[in-house]
Order: sequence, then structure tokens, then C-alpha cells
Amino acid sequence: MTSPPSSFQSPPQTPIPSSPLVLTEGSLDALKLLALLLMTLDHTNQSILGGHYDILTNLGRAAYPLFCFAMACNLLRNAPLDRYITRMVAFALLSQPFYILAFDESKLNVLFVLCLAALVSRWLLEQSPRTQHIVFALSLLGFFLKDPVEYDVLGLVYPAAITLGLQGHKRGWFWCVLLSPLLNMDLDRVVEHNGGSWDIAFQPKEFLWVTAAVLLLPVAVHWLCKQLRTPRFLPKYLFYVYYPLHLGILALWRLLFVQSPWDIFSL
Repeated sequence: MTSPPSSFQSPPQTPIPSSPLVLTEGSLDALKLLALLLMTLDHTNQSILGGHYDILTNLGRAAYPLFCFAMACNLLRNAPLDRYITRMVAFALLSQPFYILAFDESKLNVLFVLCLAALVSRWLLEQSPRTQHIVFALSLLGFFLKDPVEYDVLGLVYPAAITLGLQGHKRGWFWCVLLSPLLNMDLDRVVEHNGGSWDIAFQPKEFLWVTAAVLLLPVAVHWLCKQLRTPRFLPKYLFYVYYPLHLGILALWRLLFVQSPWDIFSL
């Protein structure tokens, strides 16, 4: 006699149509490694170098879009979302104290953003094109709001835009190109309220770099890995371990050298 299904089982996910543009395992690993490098350069600059090196900040602007590209590939592979979210939340909670100490920042760290972005993207991909356009348009309001997470509302819908683009939908690439520069304008707080009017300080070179990065870097990395026939080479949970580890190192440095971290080299 067959036992009835357990009521505690999560409902099956609705499969998301795949795409020939999804990267191979080796290409995805190379892309994640590049994103980790860019993120580390940016975090080091912001945490212990006082944000004085603009080139490191500008390079770091491409990290989150590249992580979102990797997430989009995983969504198209219909990876189990519940295990992904559980793992991400655990490491997000572990990372938060180090994040606060490393950046003197009250926002939630980027792992929380990726958790929410995965849930929002999964839901959005199952909606009609009209609903998708409405949600993407409403997310633009996040540009003017201060939210308790990095990258604000824009970052939550960004992976969905990339996923739609990889599926071959023009609306996906349209919103991806539009959201890429706005994502980092919001992050850098280049919108300031002066005398009752909004003044937007555009930095076109940086914004073009971010947009080009998410569109061109994955293609370049995939082509190179295909030429080299690169298999998967990163440990499965490298990102989850590395994220709190590098924040812990930055936080420790700040605790040891609170007044001026680099004064030790002038002794």
C-alpha cells in the first residue's frame, strides 16, 4: 500500500524554460571568481582604504551584476530554491556582525539581498509580460528610497531581468540595460536633495562600465573557458565561506587600526 504524500513537503517548483545562453559549470565558476575578486577590491577600498581609490570602487560596481548573472543561470537550471535560500540565510546571518564592523553600516549585507532577489525573481518569472513590466517600472521608485538592504529595490528585480534576457525576451535586456546604471547610482547615493530639488550627478563612464560588464564579461568568460575546455574548478560552497571570512578579516583590521588603519606602515 502506497503511503500518502507528506503534508510537510514543499510544493514542486514550476519549471522555468531554459536557454542555450546559460553558461557551463566551468564558465560559471570563472565568472563567480571574477565577481569575488571585484567585490574584494571594492570592499577593501571602502573598509580600510577610506574609499580613496575610485578605480577599485568602479571595478567593484560590476560584482553584484555578475553574481546576479550567475543566479539567473541557476534559475534557468531550475535549481532547488528552498535549499539555496536556507543556505544563503544561514551565511547571511553569520556575516552580518562582520559586515557592520567592516563598514560601520546598518544595512543588511548582500547575501540577504540575493535571498530576496531569488524569491522575487522566481515569482516574477511566472507572471505575465504586462505584470513584469509594471513591477520593473515600480522598482525604479527604489532609486529615491533608502531601503534596509544593499542595492535597494532595484537589486531585487535585477536577476529576473537578466533571466528574461537569457531566455531571449527583449524586455529582459531592455530592463537589464536600464537597471544596471541605476543600480549603482542608488548605491553610491549620487542623488542629493539640495534646496528642494533633486540634483542627479551622472558618471557615464562608470555606468557604461557596469552595463558593459554584465552584458559582455559573461560572454568573454564563457568563450575563454570553452576554448580552454575548463571544467568546474571551484569548491561548491566557496562563496558562502569566503564572504563572511573576508568580512571578518576586514572587520579585524578596522578594530586593530580604528583611527587610521594604514598608520602602521608609516611607523
